[in-house]
Amino acid sequence: MYFTLSPKEREEDFYNYREQLSQLYRYLNEKEKLIVIKGIRRVGKTSLMKVAYNKLSSPKVFLDGREYPYGMSLINAAFEKILAQVDPTYQVFEYLSSVEIGPFSLSLSTVPSTLKEIDNRLSKSHAYIFIDEAHMVEGLDALIAVCYDWMSRVSFVISGSEVGLMENFFTPTAPLFGRARMEITLHPLSPESAVEFLRLGFAQMGKEFKDKEISSAVENLDGLMGWLTYYGYLRRDMPHEKALEKLKGDAKLLLAAEFSKFLSKQRGEKQRYMEIVKCLRRGPLSWKRLKESVEFALKKRISPSRFNGYLKKMEASSFLVETNEGYALADPLMKLLF
Repeated sequence: MYFTLSPKEREEDFYNYREQLSQLYRYLNEKEKLIVIKGIRRVGKTSLMKVAYNKLSSPKVFLDGREYPYGMSLINAAFEKILAQVDPTYQVFEYLSSVEIGPFSLSLSTVPSTLKEIDNRLSKSHAYIFIDEAHMVEGLDALIAVCYDWMSRVSFVISGSEVGLMENFFTPTAPLFGRARMEITLHPLSPESAVEFLRLGFAQMGKEFKDKEISSAVENLDGLMGWLTYYGYLRRDMPHEKALEKLKGDAKLLLAAEFSKFLSKQRGEKQRYMEIVKCLRRGPLSWKRLKESVEFALKKRISPSRFNGYLKKMEASSFLVETNEGYALADPLMKLLF
């Protein structure tokens, strides 16, 4: 069913993104070492990964980066689960426990030989490690780089909701720089596809609603699969206006928490980021127009380089996107915050 709230796990419940799903299947079949799934929040990345994951018959593990603060704990968990499917007698944890991951140092002295041993244990198998919210795991990029270099029978599929932080994995100073990777990008649905998604989902429920209600939902929610799914879920028991009201109330709380977390790291410049959101509530603006609007609201000049820095940070954290029309809020419901 399209309107279940948990990430989709079966192809028949996964609407659209067939091209991206086919790409992912192809990369997995070709045993690409590193596959990166990109896209803003609530666009369907986790569902894409889970649908593909459930099709694999090889040794595999799916981990949520939010549950593992450090890369070593995640890698230990990954290989323990993988090897339990291949050789339950092998204890990976005791071999990797001497490696230290800290905020300022990373010791990899014993890892290569251990990883080669694990690789050999896989024998003729090929293992797949899926990591959602990978950007939240400290030191993970360095460990993936070592696995990439020393293991021939392991592939990583990684994703994260903060696009820019995922890009940081591959900057010239990052451990993964220079290593080949396959990328798959998910974009919000077009208005036409969003309308079709809602109609098909309602048909699955045995319900039919007015075209103007469906158009209103798409106009309010844009093409973000997460919000469209939640709207469809609410329409089981609520009329259109009530469903939108409930969704917007819940969305405001969630987005406020996400944006507050972002603002907490911006020290004395919170107001500038808030003004950028306020200025984009009515729609996209060019760089020049947006800068002028923010300066007018703050009654203060901002240097071009500093303003660019604000925009890049917001893009990196998936609050802002650059379109053909200029800069826009990545999530249309962000306008509810102010």
